[in-house]
Amino acid sequence: MTGSLLDYAVPRAEHVPSIRSLFQQTPSPTNPIGVKGIGESGSIAAPPLHGSRRARCAVTVRDQASGHADDAAARLVGDSKRTRRSKPMIPASFDYVRATSLAQAVGLLQKDADGSKLVAGGHTLIPTLKLRLASPALLIDIRGIDELKGIEFADRIRIGALTTHAELLASEPLRSVLPIFHQAAGQIADPQVRNRGTIGGSLANADPAADWPAVVVALKAELELAGPEGRRRVAAEDFFVDIMTTALEPGEVLVAVHLPRPDPATQFRYRKIRHPASGYAVVGVAVALRLHGQCGGGSLDRHHRRHRPGLRGGRRERASDRQAAHRLENIASAAQLASEQAECLSDHYASADYRKHLVRTEVSRALASLSAA
Repeated sequence: MTGSLLDYAVPRAEHVPSIRSLFQQTPSPTNPIGVKGIGESGSIAAPPLHGSRRARCAVTVRDQASGHADDAAARLVGDSKRTRRSKPMIPASFDYVRATSLAQAVGLLQKDADGSKLVAGGHTLIPTLKLRLASPALLIDIRGIDELKGIEFADRIRIGALTTHAELLASEPLRSVLPIFHQAAGQIADPQVRNRGTIGGSLANADPAADWPAVVVALKAELELAGPEGRRRVAAEDFFVDIMTTALEPGEVLVAVHLPRPDPATQFRYRKIRHPASGYAVVGVAVALRLHGQCGGGSLDRHHRRHRPGLRGGRRERASDRQAAHRLENIASAAQLASEQAECLSDHYASADYRKHLVRTEVSRALASLSAA
């Protein structure tokens, strides 16, 4: 030791660096001191925390740095490594209005059609907002508008745009008239999605992996749209312009789906190959088939030509065999034509050629099941 004791003075409080707790853990949910001993009135001390175990401890919320992501590039604050490998999961700021009528929703859209978004179920929009793929200035909640809900039966069938997949699945009157709605709705995702998602949201989004677009086109539906100039109807086959693009003009709202009552001789079938993770359609086909003739005497082709009923007498069995062969040939031709005309996409799960193969297979199976019914 050299000099005096003043050279080795103990540091004062202001010289000690600040310490912030990153992890907190209570060893026992019933005793903050330690683990309660079996049959003992005291406590047994909890074992010390080790590195691997400590890493699994929850970080206390109050000790976290601010998570507001006004700057999308900032992403997660305080961890440069996580910043580089993470994506923003907090939407940009926006205004929110809950519309109580269709007129109010249309009026709000007129103020800034390009900067406003409608939301009902939100299964597509909310993830899009989180990933900053869309940053609307105004979010208009239309879920409380009664005019956009419900299923009505008259000369035509009207389905409100806010009717959920679960409501379509549960409707027995709709199932008795158009069972294809039950077939399609039952294959959409899971109960949580079916209870929130709406048919209007699916159609307006025009996702090529969605289920309802193929169904409404096969049923020759008309879609009712409302905008500042009034209401109009668009045929389903004209409504879908391209991937994620529809005939909806800026400021318009999808109001309802109108369906003609089907001919008793017409049957429908929906088939789908589900993606194992998302539940979206890798391929989905909706088939409409009109049968003519009597038992075993009708034929099936893509032009729905009328065929003479089966012959009588000893030639009846041979005629039935020829008709069956002709029916299978027509099914194969229709399935091949559908495959050739399909415009399929490629992704990491399935190539376009593989999807075309699935189209041919699923159309063939759907037609075969209908012709055998």
